[in-house]
Amino acid sequence: MEPGMTDAEMAERLQDNEFESTLQAKFIKDIKSKLKAKITGTWGDDIIDGYMWVSAKGAVITVYNNSEVEIPGNAYSVTYRTWYGGAPKNQSIQSESVGGITIPAGGKAVSKTSRLGPTMEDDHDVLLNIREGALTGLFMASFTPTGNEYQEYLDAKER
Repeated sequence: MEPGMTDAEMAERLQDNEFESTLQAKFIKDIKSKLKAKITGTWGDDIIDGYMWVSAKGAVITVYNNSEVEIPGNAYSVTYRTWYGGAPKNQSIQSESVGGITIPAGGKAVSKTSRLGPTMEDDHDVLLNIREGALTGLFMASFTPTGNEYQEYLDAKER
């Protein structure tokens, strides 16, 4: 609360049920925008499958945390997907999810998927799956008010 605030002003703010949920939603949106996942390479071994050489590969995935708070591993997972032979983009042939690793503020976490089998894929991507419930707990533990939040909330409400 702001210094010099009257009891009536404080009571009004404390009874505004939308204020906290709006603050929380803004915090979570900010955190989500600062998390990025990137495939930094693939790894694997060439193997003989029948009469031809193929590669069995997984992916090396780096998740960057550009926020000011540590992100716990339970707040996200990553999914690596591959497509072969003209399969439509919405029909991944193979996919594998990997649990998150705690990432320090401004840091990164690196994980590998397991081998996904023969890979002569036409395309691949990585999805960052955010668990908003874990970020809600993070909001409660790490939000530091600046003192301007309520006025910003009221200004946004008037728009």
